[in-house]
Amino acid sequence: MSSKGSERFFLNNVRWGRCRIVDLSGCETQKSKLRSIGLIESAVVEVMRGSAEGMLILLIGESRMGLSNSLASRIVVEPIDERIRFVDGGEENNAVKGRFGRRKRYRYRTGW
Repeated sequence: MSSKGSERFFLNNVRWGRCRIVDLSGCETQKSKLRSIGLIESAVVEVMRGSAEGMLILLIGESRMGLSNSLASRIVVEPIDERIRFVDGGEENNAVKGRFGRRKRYRYRTGW
């Protein structure tokens, strides 16, 4: 980690921290929607909670928003501070469920 600018990765791999958006070319169909909420190239976003229940919670400027894990997997970012935390390996296609997953919650509520 000699130079922070050369390190690039996908947004869904970030659990917590600030990063700069480098490339949005992977999500051409959603580009106008992303632009309307402030997700443009070279914008700085702060990930408050990463890949919980299949969503990322982002702080863009003063507003908080959720972004789906599948869309975040196509956005390339680079870290802007050294305090960034990453998602553990093996969670790319598996959202972290916390204590109860959807099926387990259903079984818990219905007694099935």
